[in-house]
Amino acid sequence: MLTFGALALTLGLVIFVHELGHFLAAKMTGTGAPRFSIGFGPATPIRWKWGETEFVIAWIPLGGYVKLATREEEDPSSAIEGQVGDDFPDDKLFENKSIAQRAFILSAGVIMNVLLAWGLHAGVLAFAGRSNLPVERIAVRAEALPFSGQALATADGGHLIRLNGDSVTTWRALIEMFVHPSATSFRFEFADRDPVVVPLQESGDREAVVMAIGPRFPVAFGQIVRGGAAERAGLAVGDGVLTVNGDSVASWPAFVEVLRTHPGDTLALVVARAGVTRVVALVPDGMDTTIAGRDTVIGRIGALPAPAPVVRVAMPLGAAVVEGLVQTGRDLDLVVATLRGLVAGRVSPNELLGPIGIGQISGQVARQGLAELLWLIAVISVNLAVFNLLPVPVLDGGHLVFLAVEAIRRKPLSIETRYRFMQVGMFLLLMLVVFVFFNDIRRLVGL
Repeated sequence: MLTFGALALTLGLVIFVHELGHFLAAKMTGTGAPRFSIGFGPATPIRWKWGETEFVIAWIPLGGYVKLATREEEDPSSAIEGQVGDDFPDDKLFENKSIAQRAFILSAGVIMNVLLAWGLHAGVLAFAGRSNLPVERIAVRAEALPFSGQALATADGGHLIRLNGDSVTTWRALIEMFVHPSATSFRFEFADRDPVVVPLQESGDREAVVMAIGPRFPVAFGQIVRGGAAERAGLAVGDGVLTVNGDSVASWPAFVEVLRTHPGDTLALVVARAGVTRVVALVPDGMDTTIAGRDTVIGRIGALPAPAPVVRVAMPLGAAVVEGLVQTGRDLDLVVATLRGLVAGRVSPNELLGPIGIGQISGQVARQGLAELLWLIAVISVNLAVFNLLPVPVLDGGHLVFLAVEAIRRKPLSIETRYRFMQVGMFLLLMLVVFVFFNDIRRLVGL
């Protein structure tokens, strides 16, 4: 139930806010809006009328729409949106508005999604605080240390308590202290071993040491996918991995890297469960993917890590608003980079998530707390904003392309031409829906 509730909140909020943007922009420009729908297709009994607009919840929960007043022939999207036959005067018709007004209406949903992300990020930072990893035991990659920092290799796994005499409680605070330009050396003090002094002799020593250290948490399972290699090997939620083929694993990413490079191989894991250790034979399943434009096979076991412990430090409201904007920009950069990776073949389409995958992640994040769920909603809201800007007919970006062509030609494309493009766009959108559902089901059954 928590997963369904988290999915309903996540998708419901980002879709509602997106469509609310279109609706408010239509009202601001005097454009009629006969229907505001969450979902596609026929309306459920949940519907009501307010002014000229009918608000409905539809049966197909894969998006939503605001139907704008028009006398143009129905486009292919009517098949999933449903027919609306209300009559409006000429001054309220969408096609009679200026290009600028129509562009504002079409882009308002994207704008609202970005504003939602900004507001959620800022709100979480101001009231719940920034999520920080606590400083406990540190992992040290000895091969990445500069010559002046070689002594720090002995600190791998140590419980750090002070840096240059100051206590440190979060990893972010440690990094901020370490990159301070006035310090020329650092004294690491531990609860379980001798102190280590690292002098900064070369210009790149500071950055090299920062890149060589990180938080060290036990590798433990937080979720086991039914039918996956982990379940077949007898692993369970809460199990901790001590070694793989005799080598210790310092972090979950390091563990995943071992799995990725050993598809079909038998790995000997020493696993701790309730204080008792045992050896488990694990054979990662192979999965076809594309990395750096090359087809390859990676190993996966159908398991997710236990959440890392976090502490939260609240920020002043003004700083939270600024940092929320910065974080929203980072989200946008990440989505755009992912799209570029898909086009260039550096990112596999198999990584795309559909509603089932989003529901699974939402449920997992919701178990960590409301703040984490709101942060995820902000990220998904940015994803929806960028997706809707793609130049695909049926999406907002496709309609904006039509307007750009109209501005250049000084007249709109014919209804017949737009209809054909819309048919292509509808086909592409439906194919994408089928593909992401297939991805979700494949993950669900461990394929």
